[in-house]
Amino acid sequence: MIGSVVATDFGLNVLAGDQHVALVLHAQLFREAFQKRGLKPQILTRASTDGGSVTSALVPWNSSGAYMAATLGVPTLSFLPFCIFNIASPLLSILWGITGFTVDRMERDP
Repeated sequence: MIGSVVATDFGLNVLAGDQHVALVLHAQLFREAFQKRGLKPQILTRASTDGGSVTSALVPWNSSGAYMAATLGVPTLSFLPFCIFNIASPLLSILWGITGFTVDRMERDP
């Protein structure tokens, strides 16, 4: 579930051209699915951030990527190898979703 959130959010980030559209639309789409599985809302927020906010600087036609490239004066793919956090964060989020590490669940009423 968490992996699909990260992957879909990154895909929307690439297609929409702005991270805000991807984050808001994505959170609305997956909110009920996370509730049904008993996952805390913070997990959805973390997965959306890892898939959208962090990776938006790596998409050249995204508003964030265009700003970074213009500010640094280099093409987006030139600084891609130095974006270790931007690449590692979504991959670790997917790994944590698969293994269940740091995935908090809501407490059920007895």
